[in-house]
Amino acid sequence: MAKKQKWTKKSVMLEAKNYQTRGEFLKGNGTAYRYAKENGMLDKLFPFKKDQKKAAIPSTRGRKRIWTKETCYAEAQKYTTLSEFRTNAPSAMDIAYKNGWLNEYTWLAKARERAKSAYTLDDMIGIRNQYPSKSMLAQKKPSVYKALKTQGFLNAMYPVHGNTGKLHTKKQAETA
Repeated sequence: MAKKQKWTKKSVMLEAKNYQTRGEFLKGNGTAYRYAKENGMLDKLFPFKKDQKKAAIPSTRGRKRIWTKETCYAEAQKYTTLSEFRTNAPSAMDIAYKNGWLNEYTWLAKARERAKSAYTLDDMIGIRNQYPSKSMLAQKKPSVYKALKTQGFLNAMYPVHGNTGKLHTKKQAETA
């Protein structure tokens, strides 16, 4: 059986120099990390910058992950849309939202703006020809249905004749 090392403040400081972050230190040498934590050494060994906000949220493994403004920003840069960011990094997204950092992630906002004007007239005609009814479009392509409804194009693409609920024929639409 291997002999257990007795940690001292000096030996822990030397060991900590092998790691860039607290997380690496914990993974690399848990006993030295635990000694540093119990003796209040972690802040000296791995100081946070003064302008760096710390935000902790529980992870699924029972440990807390620290999200700073910089780490949230770096995580958000991995994604092109807000929904991708929300799906793949929900804790970072939550912290960024709560701290008002999302406004700084301009590439995500641009993706939202692109989505608002995603459909051209030709696209809408193609969609109308492919899906002859609103219900079919809603069933087969719910995201397209929702986008067209949000943009106000859905009723123009699928006009209803009077109170009967029937779609206009081409002749009725031209005379109306």
